[in-house]
Amino acid sequence: GNKQEGTQFLMTFLPRFLKEIGATTDFAPDSVLSGCWSEWGSAEFQANITRFNDLLSGPYDPLLAMRAGLGSLAQSLVAVLEGLQECHPAAASPGIALALQLQRLVAEGRLNDGFCPFTGKRQITIGGAEVSDEMVQLQKSTKAKRLARLLGRMLLKVQREGDGPDPAGATPVNWEMRQAMFGGDLEL
Repeated sequence: GNKQEGTQFLMTFLPRFLKEIGATTDFAPDSVLSGCWSEWGSAEFQANITRFNDLLSGPYDPLLAMRAGLGSLAQSLVAVLEGLQECHPAAASPGIALALQLQRLVAEGRLNDGFCPFTGKRQITIGGAEVSDEMVQLQKSTKAKRLARLLGRMLLKVQREGDGPDPAGATPVNWEMRQAMFGGDLEL
């Protein structure tokens, strides 16, 4: 069923994600199928990845969809990694810090999608990090290992540059007005 598919997805995703972010690699997901594993929200995590892809490819305002999708994804990643921390604290801690930073930047509305006024190139930013390539690739990915690699790379980039200033030429987003004008029934 759904829970079993979610568990299998997570068992494939987690080791690759942890390796990508440089966390300890002696983590074997098969060893924790009992205990805290069932509370990790594996089905919800996979559902939020699907929601992320659906929102970004759907008929929604791109910025509102990105904020809603990344918010859900960050929230479920934090929950999964906090569950992992109970069994494998060394493996989970680096990922929790990355996911919490993403969650904070999304909550603060430090997202933008537009074109650089100097180069004319599309620019998607999370905080001060330019993540256009990663976001475009994430939208096209459904396989656990590829998602883990791309999300890990993006979160490391956000860790390095996300708390920096927004890129030159990026105008702040008025989220309330944007939601009122383009949000419709989209929940943030």
